[in-house]
Amino acid sequence: MNIWILHAGWDISLNISQRRGRYVHLIEELERRNHSIVQWIPTFNHYTKIHEFSQNTIKRYSNNHDVYFIHANGYTHNVSLQRIFFYIELGQKFRTMIKNMHKPDVIISGIPSVEWCYEAARYAKDNNIPFILDVRDLWPDILLTIIPKIIRPIGRIILYPFFNKMQYACRNASGICGISKNYVQWALRQANRPTTPCDKIFYLGENTYEISNLDRDNCLAKIRKMGVDVQKTLCCFAGLFEKSYDVETVINAAHFLQNNNDESIQFVLCGTGSKLEYLKKKASGLNNVVFLGWCDQKLMHVIGTLSSIGLIPCSHDAMQSLPNKPFFYMSHGMILASTLRGEMNEIIFNHDIGFTYEFGNYKQLATTIRDIVHEPRKLNMMKQNSLELFEKKFKLSTITSEFTNYVESFVC
Repeated sequence: MNIWILHAGWDISLNISQRRGRYVHLIEELERRNHSIVQWIPTFNHYTKIHEFSQNTIKRYSNNHDVYFIHANGYTHNVSLQRIFFYIELGQKFRTMIKNMHKPDVIISGIPSVEWCYEAARYAKDNNIPFILDVRDLWPDILLTIIPKIIRPIGRIILYPFFNKMQYACRNASGICGISKNYVQWALRQANRPTTPCDKIFYLGENTYEISNLDRDNCLAKIRKMGVDVQKTLCCFAGLFEKSYDVETVINAAHFLQNNNDESIQFVLCGTGSKLEYLKKKASGLNNVVFLGWCDQKLMHVIGTLSSIGLIPCSHDAMQSLPNKPFFYMSHGMILASTLRGEMNEIIFNHDIGFTYEFGNYKQLATTIRDIVHEPRKLNMMKQNSLELFEKKFKLSTITSEFTNYVESFVC
């Protein structure tokens, strides 16, 4: 079976320290089952904001895996006009490149990139090819979050062509899958149809990860040198210091705990982003907050094994339903402290694996953490619940196998 996979993020593993994304695992399993894959991705790396190639480039990564890198002008900010134009250019170039190509047996296109989803849906419909839409982000809806609420109706009118294209892609999908129940339901509303057996949820999940004792010792020495106190209860945040995450409230909670002489808890903040320097200044004078910067997979694994609480401090207008970090946290037996309502809140409540707090309420965050930490039996029980739920429902190897079966079902 010949499969095309389109995703405008940077979902390809070029080095062992890089996080392996959803499609890296899917492609590996498809190859293991002797399928051929043509992967379409931009030359522009979404995470580093640099071009990996200066022009359209085709590379063969194995006998069954070709990657078509499409060159388009990049962007500085994730939610911006630059990114819209980037997607438009990708769509135009994809439409030109596929005209004389051998037709695939099935096409998978991931949101975001309205244009790639639209062009793939149109090509699949014209050529009677099964088309799977994989909802990984809520584009173009997310663009409305940068527009003041009072003029968002005008923004929706301006963005109408993008909403129209996304609706076309949803309505012409042979099957809709996504990383959460809410995301799949969103796409079904765009398609204006009920759920069918061809619509599935495949969570992002996480794989368990092991490192050598030597690597562990090296990582442990490094984070201790950077200020992590492994004798304290660690609260871990791993993500981008951008508008989508309310790390300010985490720092305010740290201030509250320090001012109340609670020295048993430390916040370990991992990542980079445009708000990093601002947040460091805000945390000035705190001895219970440590910034570790960007951490590779080995370092994150060690931090995960040492941490008890995983922080999911999403902003009040965040459109995430289930981001990837909860699965990393659960794979290490952390309990979750989240601002997300809906599906994430249901999982936390139904399985007793943490708590939800109000956006911006630093006192609630601080006191809830303090109360749980001061009840070791309760904390350990919740940590065990978290790890058991991960093993049962969110292990990536199982999810990938089920995702591959799903793709095969459209042709085999």
